[in-house]
Amino acid sequence: MAEGHSKLRVLLHTDFTQYPSEVLEQLKGATGCVWALGEGATTTPGRFTPFFGRIKGRIEAELQQLSTEPAYAGLKLYFLRPAGVDPKFHEEIHPWIPKLKPAGKAVGYPMAFAVLRTVNPGLLSPTRELGRILVELAMSDGKQLSGAGIDADGRTISNLGMRRLAGL
Repeated sequence: MAEGHSKLRVLLHTDFTQYPSEVLEQLKGATGCVWALGEGATTTPGRFTPFFGRIKGRIEAELQQLSTEPAYAGLKLYFLRPAGVDPKFHEEIHPWIPKLKPAGKAVGYPMAFAVLRTVNPGLLSPTRELGRILVELAMSDGKQLSGAGIDADGRTISNLGMRRLAGL
């Protein structure tokens, strides 16, 4: 994990409707920031898109619009959309992963991931590589990206794009 690394600071913030001065103080002077909100987002929701996917997609669109305003010219955004986040070979983070409950998930997820690792690893996002790409993007010059797995806006990176950037 990043805790204890001399160049990184981990800030867990759970209420995105408020940013108290102590949170803003911790962000002051940051060169880059990884803002991880969990799963599922789309800027083009369909009839069956879950509610959280619609909201996160709207947030992405609004942040993208905000970055075009002169007052926020320094805001360089990337939206990474990993697939099945797979911590199997990233032993350093295992102590921080919650135990799966109920028993069906505790058995089902590991089995499904084992099959995917063999049959179609492209559907997975290994955490070690995912973390490296997140940090590299946060520390980059913020220029638009291109290539397979990068949407036309140059800022939205699918799992295919993440895996390509990671050399997988």
